[in-house]
Amino acid sequence: MDIAETAKDPYAFYVSRMEHEQGSEAIQQLPLDFREVILLREFEELSYQEIATILDCPAGTVMSRLARARAKLRTLLSAGILARDFVRK
Repeated sequence: MDIAETAKDPYAFYVSRMEHEQGSEAIQQLPLDFREVILLREFEELSYQEIATILDCPAGTVMSRLARARAKLRTLLSAGILARDFVRK
């Protein structure tokens, strides 16, 4: 399937692949508490209550951790973009 997509638009495939790698690297840099909620919510698509049950904590804690995790990811990804732009110039 990747081969067919590459043949259509190699640049779009490359950009998509780079974004995926950068996102994965940023998630790995998060503290464990943040990484858990991000993975369970965004990749496993669990509800706040399901995550709270798995982590044995209140749903409010899940929401708080998720908000902080997303903010930290934005910071990490923005820093990565700025660093790449600086290297190119």
